[in-house]
Amino acid sequence: MDKRRVYYDHEPVYRRIKDAGGTGWRASTQEAFCKFLQSEYCPEPDRALDLGCGGGELALLLAKRGWGVTGVEYSETALDMARQNAEEAGVCVDFLHADLTQPLEVESGAFTLVTDNAVRHCLIGRQDRAAFMSNAFNALREGGMMFSLNSCSDGLPDYSNEQAQFDPNTRIALNRTRYWAPLAELLEEFTSAGFQVEHFEMWQDPPKSFCSSVAIYGRKPISEESPHPLT
Repeated sequence: MDKRRVYYDHEPVYRRIKDAGGTGWRASTQEAFCKFLQSEYCPEPDRALDLGCGGGELALLLAKRGWGVTGVEYSETALDMARQNAEEAGVCVDFLHADLTQPLEVESGAFTLVTDNAVRHCLIGRQDRAAFMSNAFNALREGGMMFSLNSCSDGLPDYSNEQAQFDPNTRIALNRTRYWAPLAELLEEFTSAGFQVEHFEMWQDPPKSFCSSVAIYGRKPISEESPHPLT
């Protein structure tokens, strides 16, 4: 079996969701993204790239708000659901099948917004995580924003929680499908990729969860010679 099938795209999980009549992953993360959309950091509707779009939750939300959206996903089953969801919602989204740990074949600097809706904590290796962030950075226009929402190990995680099932020393899930990085590492991955961190916030939800969630807003800096900066 392709290691990616059990590494970050969760194809077997999406098959079970589809077989059960579901339309995608649970929608519990939408509140944090809507908060970003209403903030001063969100650009005006233009072109957005949704990395790891799953069933299209954020992609459809953006399309309904006037964005031109490209959703990228490695799970074929998730893409099938995303296309069906878009058709039923009456919106146009360009869905692309690609491995986000490899160089992404999209137009460089073509997007004003890139989203990471709980993808990065599914990437365990530093090289793969760096490749993911590089794809996000390269796709953005100068001045564009990246929204990233992931779990992290800060905030007094409850390692005794029976739902945790991960090694407290490595913070890697025992089934090797999740990595709960500390906040400092998540922020460092942004700056190493070239982003300026504009804002971040962390919370524990539900209160007795074994890990925390963190939303990070990063901006691609504007160079002095940029002919078309996003202002």
